Amino acid sequence: REQQDRVNQKMEKLAADNQRLQAELQQTKDHCSQVEAGLAAAQSSLKASQDEDSDDLVRARASIVAFEEENRKLRAEVASLRKQLMEAQSRAASPPITPRVPQPP
Repeated sequence: REQQDRVNQKMEKLAADNQRLQAELQQTKDHCSQVEAGLAAAQSSLKASQDEDSDDLVRARASIVAFEEENRKLRAEVASLRKQLMEAQSRAASPPITPRVPQPP
């Protein structure tokens, strides 16, 4: 009888331990699910941020290309204006050309 009581007590303790471990396991599973959900949200947020950064980079590159094109046009215009200025200065420095009028014989 005493041995049966000890076996019953051990069985009850094992059953209680089993219940406690099952509850801890469920809590751990719940916690893992929350962590996974948080991780998924963080990954989604990171991807959205990277996409936004990528879009910003594309816009910045397009702006740079447009700026370089405008800069090229302005440089060409400056070169043309310099050439015109040099021609005008050259004309101003040379003596005026008087047309030759034929003299009557």
